[in-house]
Amino acid sequence: LGKSAVRKALQEKIHQLEKAGCSPIVLLCTGEFEGLTTEKVRLIEPDRLLPPVFAALLNPLQVGVMVPLIEQAQSELNKWKGLDKPPVFAAASPYTASKEELQEAARKLAHQGAEVIVLDCMGYSKTLRDICAEAVDVPVIASSTMVAELTANLL
Repeated sequence: LGKSAVRKALQEKIHQLEKAGCSPIVLLCTGEFEGLTTEKVRLIEPDRLLPPVFAALLNPLQVGVMVPLIEQAQSELNKWKGLDKPPVFAAASPYTASKEELQEAARKLAHQGAEVIVLDCMGYSKTLRDICAEAVDVPVIASSTMVAELTANLL
């Protein structure tokens, strides 16, 4: 699906959820979707929340970012511009990668100098975070867990 089609479908779903009384509404994707709106309820967009939070927590460390597809690395550079150093990237899909593939991607990030690893997709669960953390001696943070913990403070 094209990004504009996904954005349109997301906006429609957000309006449906708002009319159904959901609040807050949390987008379960770390991708960038410009211009999503609600009428009154809080919309939590991980792509707007996480980069500044991670920059505040992690600068001046070298951050490694794991993405589902290596093709996403180039488009992700702008997202992480708040980091003191450009991040290093590796890929392993949270939906199809084996334990070995996840751990190899984590090791690749560590070998590129990552002092902390961010799993940048909501599909990376706590279990997958733990699998990656077994393979490296640096902290591993799942975006999904961070969004859940930050959002929980609103409830």
